[in-house]
Amino acid sequence: MNNNRSIIRKIIEKEEMIGVALFVLVFSSKYLTLDIAYVDDELGYVMPAAKWVQENGFNPFSGVLSAGHPPLFFEIIAMIWTIFENNLWVTHLVVSFFSFLTLYFTFLLGTHLQGKISGLIAALFLFFSPNYFAHSGIGTLDMPLTTFAVMTLYFFYKNNYKAYLISGICLVLTKETGVIFISAITTYVIYKNYFGTKRDVFKQALLFSIPIWAYLIWLIANRFVVGWFFYPFNASLFSVIKHYNVNLLTRVPNQLFLNDFRWILTIIILTSMLIKKTLIKKEFLPILFILSFLTVFFAVISLPRHFLIIYPVFFIISSIAFCSLFGKNKIILSLLTLLAILMFSMKWHGKSIQHEWAGPNNLEYIDYIKVQKSAIRYIETNHPDATVAGEFFGGSRMFREPYLGYVNNPLDTIDLTFYKKPLEHKQFLILYYFPSIFAGKISMKVIQNLNLKLLEKFEKNGKFVELYARERT
Repeated sequence: MNNNRSIIRKIIEKEEMIGVALFVLVFSSKYLTLDIAYVDDELGYVMPAAKWVQENGFNPFSGVLSAGHPPLFFEIIAMIWTIFENNLWVTHLVVSFFSFLTLYFTFLLGTHLQGKISGLIAALFLFFSPNYFAHSGIGTLDMPLTTFAVMTLYFFYKNNYKAYLISGICLVLTKETGVIFISAITTYVIYKNYFGTKRDVFKQALLFSIPIWAYLIWLIANRFVVGWFFYPFNASLFSVIKHYNVNLLTRVPNQLFLNDFRWILTIIILTSMLIKKTLIKKEFLPILFILSFLTVFFAVISLPRHFLIIYPVFFIISSIAFCSLFGKNKIILSLLTLLAILMFSMKWHGKSIQHEWAGPNNLEYIDYIKVQKSAIRYIETNHPDATVAGEFFGGSRMFREPYLGYVNNPLDTIDLTFYKKPLEHKQFLILYYFPSIFAGKISMKVIQNLNLKLLEKFEKNGKFVELYARERT
């Protein structure tokens, strides 16, 4: 028993061994999802934008195709495809590698703040949380965004300015919400140097905000090349403010502090602050400040994947509190850590209501992919000449482009989301009904108005696609 403990202690003491263990954990866990079709934003714009970048000499200004986002991740995927090939395995291996880097730097940051045990627990909590576990195999911008965020914060803590600058620029050029993360760090730097000379405050603020200036340079260049700064360029300030107020009171607390048993960790954080006062120390002030800053300013967003960037900060703080309360007895600490991981994994497969589905937040997304792929393959096999109508929100590429993982040969489509002409039955054969929080109402009206009948239904674990036509064929 003592020999086993000694071996475990030696492994934990070596950061490289922890890195290897995390690497094996990620790639062994995500192996079965490497060849699964694209979903959500990776289907909607990430992979189409990367394909355009690859085919256009790595042009960083892909316009509407990239939904107006900065170009770094599209460039990375395009480069990897050029070196290897454009397929699902290659893409998802890249995403898994970003997931590994996030875990490793979460471990390193937790180690820097309170030791290797705390860092390892933070990394494990992060990986096994359902939202992060799911997105470790999904190629949206939010996984590399989270990677560069935790790297930037780690280098900030280590006073490695050059590395901070590189990772910070990568952060803001991955997705514009990275600017909020850099703003949080810069604001803390201003606060820290507030009682110094104005010149010192200005100098430090300028130095740590350079990634923001890099983003602004890209933004201005984007304006000259494609004609606008942001996409959608018709978003109103009123709609953003209204959205923000609702999110701050509802979605932010749920997505960050309450869902998937995180309410337990939130209680542990508060208990630790009140009883042990561990977190009320100078070295923890930056990370607490950044968590508070991000919580307030990220209320402008609402989808589960958008909160990934905050997760490493939250779980590091959780692990510090966790170890401060239970760390004296290593056996109890290990058992409680294992229990927490098991509780997180219990939420990997939920039972969401389909018409409320707003994108992946656990492994249910695989069921959504499978039912859609089955429905599309049915159309391709039995009605290859059909025109398929549905609410695709620009995602109709899944019917037309085989590299996305759904079809072997292109099908004709009508996207009812943008189709403004009067619909006649002769214009399409099959209506594709896939209800979600974004879609379903228009399709249902068409079904009722044209008196369409159910042709086929594909269902898995409560997720479904229905195909409608005027009469069975």
